[in-house]
Parts: sequence; C-alpha cells; structure tokens
Amino acid sequence: MPRDITTEQIFDHYSNFYEKHFANRRFNHADILPLVNSLKSNKNFAVSLLGRSVEDREIFSIKWGEGKTKVLLWSQMHGDEPTATMAIFDLINFLNADDEFNDLRETLNKELSIYFIPMLNPDGAERVIRENAIGIDLNRDAQKLAAPESRILKSIVDELKPEYGFNLHDQDIRWSAGGGSNPATIALLSPQFDDECTLNEVRENAIKVIADIYTLLEKYIPGSIAKYGEEYEPRSFGDSITEWGTSVILIESGKRRNDPEKEFIRKLNFASLIEAFKSIAAGSKNESALKIYKEIPNNGKLLYDLILRNLNYNYAGSTYNIDVAVNIEEYFDSHKKNRYFRGKIESIGDLESAYGYDEIDCTGMNIYPGKIFINGSSQIGSNELRELLNNGYTHIEDINSKNHTYTKLPLNIIKNKAKFENEIRVNRYANFFAADSKVNYTIVNGFVYDCNSKTGVIKNGLVF
Repeated sequence: MPRDITTEQIFDHYSNFYEKHFANRRFNHADILPLVNSLKSNKNFAVSLLGRSVEDREIFSIKWGEGKTKVLLWSQMHGDEPTATMAIFDLINFLNADDEFNDLRETLNKELSIYFIPMLNPDGAERVIRENAIGIDLNRDAQKLAAPESRILKSIVDELKPEYGFNLHDQDIRWSAGGGSNPATIALLSPQFDDECTLNEVRENAIKVIADIYTLLEKYIPGSIAKYGEEYEPRSFGDSITEWGTSVILIESGKRRNDPEKEFIRKLNFASLIEAFKSIAAGSKNESALKIYKEIPNNGKLLYDLILRNLNYNYAGSTYNIDVAVNIEEYFDSHKKNRYFRGKIESIGDLESAYGYDEIDCTGMNIYPGKIFINGSSQIGSNELRELLNNGYTHIEDINSKNHTYTKLPLNIIKNKAKFENEIRVNRYANFFAADSKVNYTIVNGFVYDCNSKTGVIKNGLVF
C-alpha cells in the first residue's frame, strides 16, 4: 500500500471527483441511468444487469478492480435514503481518474474486486419512500425474499461470496452521538448474527475496518460519530449477510448542522469508503480495533429540530413555564416534483435533558397562537408579508386559493376557517409567536422568523 497517499489528501481534492449530475438529494432511477450507461463502454468498469424491480426498472452492478478480495456495496435499498448513492458515483469518478493518486488506484485494482449496486430500490426512489412499490421493506425481507429486489441482492451475495460488504443507509436525522447535543452525523456498525452478539472472525474483520473509518472521521466530525443499534434482526440483510460469512460494515448517514442537502456527509461517505478500501487492501491490521469500536458512543435519540426554552404559557387563568420542542418533516410532492415541509409541536414541558439543532432562550416571553390575517386574498407583497410576520401573524385567510397542500408563501393559507384549529398542543402544527412587550419570534410551520433582526427562512406554509 502506498504510504505517501493518505485519504486526507484525496479528501482535499474531492471537488475533482464530485459527480455534478445530482442537483440535490431528490433524484430517481432515470437520473442515474446516464451515469450507468456511460460506464458500459469504459474499459475500467464492467456493468451487469442484475434484474428488474417490481415496476420493471433495471438494477445494475458496476465492477471495478481485478483483485482476489471481493467487496460488495449496495445503496438505497430504502428509496428515500440517497446520500450513499451520490457518494458511489463520486467514488466511481475517483477510480476512473488519472492523476497523482494513480499508485493507490493500482494497488486497489490489484488487491480488490469492487462491486457497486447503486439504488437497489428504484421504485421506492421514484416515490421517495422507504419501501418498494408494493410496500415491502427490503431490509426486512432477507429471509422470505418476497421482493424481486431482495432476491437480486441475495443472488449476487450467493454468487460472489464477498469477503466484505457495505450496507449504505441514511438514518433518522435526530439521532445524537451518545447522550449529548452533537448529532450522529455518521453511525457505524458491524451487524450481529445472533441474539448474543457473538464476536467471530467475520465480525472482527468488519470491526477492524470500522476502526480505521472511525479514526479518519474523528478528524472531520469529532464527537459526531455513533454506533448504530446492535439489536439482532434476522430479517435484515446486514445481519443475514454477516451470518452467511461476509464481513458487513453498516454506514448510516445522519445530519450535520447547516448541511440540508447532506453534501458534506456525502463527502464523508466518499472518504470513509476510500479509507475502508485501503484498510481491506492492506489486510485490516488495526490491533486496537475492538477497543476503538467498543468506545464509539451509541445512537441516542435526544435531538429536536427546534427548542424554545422558558416560555410563559397562560391557560385558563394560570401561567405555566414551559419549553416547546418542534420537529419539521420533509415531504415530496410527486406531481410537482417539489419538496415541502410540515412542522409540528413534538413536546411541551420540561425539556432540560433534551437538545435542539436550534435553541432559543425565551425567558420573559409569553407564547401565543399565531394570528390570522383576514383580507380575502393571499396575493400580497413582500413588505406586507414581512410586516405580518413582525406582528405575529402565521396565517392568511384566502378561500379562493388554488393551493391545496402547501404554499411557497411564508404564511399558512386558510381556505376553510370553520375546520381550522390553532392550539398550542403536542402534535399540532407549530404556528405561534413569542412576545414580551413586542413580538420577538414568529414560528410558521416550524420555521423561525426573528422579528428583531428581520431574518429567518420560512421554506413553505401549509394550506388548511
């Protein structure tokens, strides 16, 4: 293994390998087809059609390398988990390049045969959902093999009998690394193959690679790496493929502050896999691996998107001091090919032991339900919209609005006031304001507008 080429050097040159074809995280099978097809005439790669999905979309493997040690990677077996798919095509660009890292490529090519399966669940990707077209979670289908996509993965595992496998996912963005406030930006795991979490040679080899990945990632996201849950699940492919004799490394992409499109996390996936390939090609000799692995903190689900602390809430003649936690969920409009968001109140009360990606100290402020502006039309200018936000308005009544589910306005639209409720309660939409002698913060659909600095991005309102 060339000692003078480090993953950190490659990381610094990542822009040379970044696949520009992806405009954002929401892409589908048709978007990756040109990339796959372009490799069919490339002598460095071998593209094979493994089979087809429920809705007849093609599922491919892309092979690179001529080495004895076989490595299999599969991404997006959950259709709404796209980060690693983008990183795979970045990796393919790296493997296909001709530059100062050629010595490393030659070593990897000699030692490894790498098989990529990008987008195992293309029908789920089309809908931006976890399951396949008929509602099967492929990662709970390793035993029954009811779905064609599951049978495709099982078949290539049986055919190749790979020494190493990489199970690439996106995890819940609200996992924290351990019990603190840092998000679990990346979670790692050597899946177990029994309830006792037995450690055999297969898992030991995976743990050695994980230790090398962890050591690398600590340089970029210290305190934001976690261990995924170790509960044995025989229906999952990671656990089953480990049982069948492959050293499986699970990589879960979580969240990083100020990285909504997961561009930096994509880059971390790219670097993690290069470090893993180097480790495998060199024989995975990390003698401290088990100690490092055991010290990786577990995923801890403690994070909210937003916490407003120390609010005064007046109810039925009494005043209560409360914290309010808000979570914002992303949805996909398949008709318009747009993303939109719904923000709801997740918890009310004492949230001292919880953390938020964003937190606001509202000491001395009261919380009130958002106001409704009644003028019969949502066709108003930006200055008037800003003035409404500054005064605690979160909704505008417009019975003639042509919007049905969401609006690009920074306010919600009410089409049917008789059915509308706006209470400060758990599981209700987060539309309220915090004020002392003046309005300080207006929360619309979970998004914060700071009335003092006149800043804040409200990505969309909802239609009621």
